[in-house]
Amino acid sequence: MRSYIFTPAERRAIQGFLDRKVGFSDPVLRRLKYRVKEFRRVAEDVELYLRFKAALAESEAAAST
Repeated sequence: MRSYIFTPAERRAIQGFLDRKVGFSDPVLRRLKYRVKEFRRVAEDVELYLRFKAALAESEAAAST
């Protein structure tokens, strides 16, 4: 499993978009927009990852008490 979803350049582009400093004319954002549309399972996998991570934390906390 990769240890990241976005590359550093993609993170910068997304943050720029969220800060309203970068528009969709940016080539990195255009590629990301395509990926968000086409890779529907990514959101499901992220949700599953977060649930798994939370369950691990709960398990480790219970084991340490």
